Amino acid sequence: MLQETPLQSLVRQWVALRWWLLGIGIVLYLVTLPAAGRLQMDRQIESMFPASDPAVVAYKDLAEHFGGNAIVLLVYPDDQLFTAGGLQRAAKLSDRVGAVPGVQATLSIAEVAQSVEELRGISSFGMALLGEKKPPAILETSPTSIAFRKMFAGYTHNQAENYGAIVVMLQPLADPSSETPDKRSGGVQANHEATVASLRAIANDLPPELGKGVLVGQPVLVSEGYTMIQRDGQQLGTTTIWLLSVVLLILFRSPRWVLLALATIWGSSTVTRGLAVLLGLQLSLVSSMLTAILTVVSVAALIHIAVAWQKRRARGEDRQAATIRTLTRLLPPILWAGFTDAVGFAALMAADVGPVRDFGLLMTLGVGVVMLVLFFLLPAGLCAGKPETAHGKGSPQHAHQANRSKRRRRFTAGFGRWGSRFTVGLLKHRQAILWGTCLLGLLTAIGLSRLSAETNFLRNFREESSIAKAYQLVEEQFGGAGVWDILLPIPDRPLTTADLKRVHNLEVDLQAIRIPDFPNARVTQTLSMADTDAAAALSENPLIRLAPSSVRLQRMAQIMPEFSAALMTPTDSNDGYHGLRMMLRSPENLNSEAKTALIRSVQQTVQQHLDRPEWQSVQQRPKQTGLEESAFTEPGRVTGYYVLLARLVNSLLEDQWTSLGLASIGIFVVVWWATGNFVWAALTLLANGFPVMISLAALGWLNIPLNMGGAMIAAVSIGLTIDGSLHFLASYRRSRQRYGRCAGRAVLRAQSQVSWPISCATLALVVGFAVLTRSDFVPTATFGALLSLAMLLGMLANQILLPVLLGRAIFSSKLLFPSDDEF
Repeated sequence: MLQETPLQSLVRQWVALRWWLLGIGIVLYLVTLPAAGRLQMDRQIESMFPASDPAVVAYKDLAEHFGGNAIVLLVYPDDQLFTAGGLQRAAKLSDRVGAVPGVQATLSIAEVAQSVEELRGISSFGMALLGEKKPPAILETSPTSIAFRKMFAGYTHNQAENYGAIVVMLQPLADPSSETPDKRSGGVQANHEATVASLRAIANDLPPELGKGVLVGQPVLVSEGYTMIQRDGQQLGTTTIWLLSVVLLILFRSPRWVLLALATIWGSSTVTRGLAVLLGLQLSLVSSMLTAILTVVSVAALIHIAVAWQKRRARGEDRQAATIRTLTRLLPPILWAGFTDAVGFAALMAADVGPVRDFGLLMTLGVGVVMLVLFFLLPAGLCAGKPETAHGKGSPQHAHQANRSKRRRRFTAGFGRWGSRFTVGLLKHRQAILWGTCLLGLLTAIGLSRLSAETNFLRNFREESSIAKAYQLVEEQFGGAGVWDILLPIPDRPLTTADLKRVHNLEVDLQAIRIPDFPNARVTQTLSMADTDAAAALSENPLIRLAPSSVRLQRMAQIMPEFSAALMTPTDSNDGYHGLRMMLRSPENLNSEAKTALIRSVQQTVQQHLDRPEWQSVQQRPKQTGLEESAFTEPGRVTGYYVLLARLVNSLLEDQWTSLGLASIGIFVVVWWATGNFVWAALTLLANGFPVMISLAALGWLNIPLNMGGAMIAAVSIGLTIDGSLHFLASYRRSRQRYGRCAGRAVLRAQSQVSWPISCATLALVVGFAVLTRSDFVPTATFGALLSLAMLLGMLANQILLPVLLGRAIFSSKLLFPSDDEF
């Protein structure tokens, strides 16, 4: 009798303690279950970037010093907007919106009309109007009325004046890193979900003469996107699990593997979420795939175990013996596979984008939890069942078991022989395959060079979705759905006409920007206090018309306090901050190159103006000490969610190559450590990296921009597809080192052993991830499609390219039809 190895002894003790381990696993599940339900999702855009990022600092300054940057536009049709009745409807709707909890202020054409009324009449001089009552000033053709209608076009109404809009400023979100509420607001909220839902209900319940309204704006976009992600995470995770259960049931025709898979997936997901809460982690924009990826890791391991265990059972071994021998054989490659998965996810922690870092940490934790859950469940799950009794050779039970085992052995042996014959054919044409691989590599490199990022956040939603249609309406009717801002310095004194003239000149130059290669990329509208002063200067009231600019601005602050506070900080601010905000409007429906070029042109134009002598005296440092660095210390910052979202995917694309490089190095080291062979590790990395690159290159060749879902695919998929390679290498190494087989025979042996489980695992996982392609959130669908493609190509690489790389050309007829004992 052969002496038992340390690994066999360890596995035997592991199996002996199976019921104790199962009990510990159940306790762990129950302990983490309450915490798992408290896992929250971080919905703040600025959290996607490092806190020290200049754009994030400026974005936070915008929220802190200008009354918040959470603005929603409720757009509604009204052909009679500029009539007395239209103004009354706007006023009623504005009041209704203003009463919603979480709304800080509103602005509609009714408030604009009231402001024009204040600026027009001689009532401000203390005289009473005599004679016939005049219509609202905004409806007149006076210079002031025309100026105000033009100034607020794109905000409270469109240029054609057949659509109205309520500009809704929401209370800012609570900053988790700060214990003090916003200085300029009356309160803070944890999120905008309830407020946006109430506003949507109002938009869907407008008076019959107005029809149905739509909501747009950063809070709506973020709320809709995150809600969709959360819904996808629940629905797709559940659907993936049940589809995989059906596949497992068809493949192995036993509920054992379905129950084991369900227990492993649900247990892993629950424990991972519970531990994430205890560690202070949150779900993010890219975390909807948590359950689906845990499913991949779990099912891949279980399928290899199922194939090997059933093969042992078909040979007549009892459940416990089959379990011990199966786990002894597969424990090392499964552990190494889990290690490489963890390394691939851990590489994401080097990203600059916050959600990707959190996702990498969460998934690294999740892979470890999957291994732990398998440790608790596998021995009991494999050994569970009715007590086995020996049946005589002539009994019906023995005949049934023998026939069933014979069918299984015949099928797996036939598949193994087919795999071997297929491999022999590959090895006979090894040189041609290698040259073809080189050619494909060249095409892949060209495709990767053509890869671009999708910076249009609207394209993260299906064209037929309600939010995409709403933004398309604003894009067409309101001069563009892209809203962004410029923070400018202002002197520590009342503003003069010369100060505002400099701001006006900047606005003119910004609206004059034209990019030859991208004619649609332009600033369609600007709005600042310079426009307000210019419009007020046309007032019929001589005291306002002839007053200094500082007096007019002060009067506007009295008439429209929320609007003025959103555009300029008061000169007597006690925090030392003095700044002016310029709002920009641009088309949202631009490709990545056009949007990036437009943002760059705006930044250059702003810098050119600030470099002029007349601006230099304005750019002051704060007089008080101890103030945090803010926008006025580096004046002229271009910010807003338009800029942040445009940068997001570009940052993800840059992070992808960094993460892929780190993942490749880490996986190479792990495989080298596992096999003890530098060449094998290098060839394995090549075989598994190639499918990932082909998947991304296909996007480049098809001119499909890479969105958030595809920007993480490289590091993730290379860690997942290498699972089959490790099982192949385990068999190959055993054949070479233990049995002394040559490279060709070792490849054939490995192919015969792992081709069937690799095919089964890939089939099951591709079916599962295909569900993700049905998501309404396009990045999730992209992730599912690319990962499915990468896994299919990875399977082909493991069964075609890896054998060719590890084997040698074979021409011997003896290897063409190997004997049965090889399998």
